Amino acid sequence: MSLSEAVIDALVATGVTVEQLAAAMKASLAEQGEKAAEKRAKDAERQRKSRSNRAQSRNVTVTPRDTTDAPPNEYISNPPIFDVSNETSAASDFGKRVEDHWNGKISGTPLPKCRKITGTRLKHLRCRAKMFGEDAVFTAIDNMIASDFHSGRSGRWTEGSLGWLVETQANFEKMLERAPAKPPVAPSGKQWTPEERAEYLAGLERREEAKPPIRPPDDPQRNRSGPRPIGQVVRLTNQSQDQAA
Repeated sequence: MSLSEAVIDALVATGVTVEQLAAAMKASLAEQGEKAAEKRAKDAERQRKSRSNRAQSRNVTVTPRDTTDAPPNEYISNPPIFDVSNETSAASDFGKRVEDHWNGKISGTPLPKCRKITGTRLKHLRCRAKMFGEDAVFTAIDNMIASDFHSGRSGRWTEGSLGWLVETQANFEKMLERAPAKPPVAPSGKQWTPEERAEYLAGLERREEAKPPIRPPDDPQRNRSGPRPIGQVVRLTNQSQDQAA
């Protein structure tokens, strides 16, 4: 504690001697020192306990519970064994049958041959078979190949493949719900011979092949036989009006 000169002069004027004033200041300083030392000791003890607790938390030793009287856990004692070999083998066998069915049906179409059904394609195939049944997979394949558009025979779309068929549920449902191709009916109820039926089908194929393919938007030949430009239409309209006048 420090005192200004004015305070000291006032205390001396009241009869307090300099020795008494010095003794009082010394006692006050000693009391402040004791309080500071006590605070430092408490802080040090608190820090020591905190370090001790952290050290104990890093080296925790858990005493195992006595399980002599505990009932046995059947699941832990005898865990079930899941044999996935049969499931994997069945999936591979189904994929091989689908592969053979596809490759045997696409003859005469631009559809690409399926080399092997593995990985993501096998996963998609298993999802479709699980949701709709294995027979539905073969039905969807037959309907897709029977479609001139989706099989690529019309030349208007050539992106079809077995991967496209099973990749999404939407693609699969579209082919599954598609009506199968109906056999040609002879006009006027005439009974066709096999040769006449084959000739009729060959004629249909030739007509389909003769159809011009759809040209991309940037092809300059796309609109050659299409609608006339608006300027040409305006000129022709004006000429017609002049002739009428």
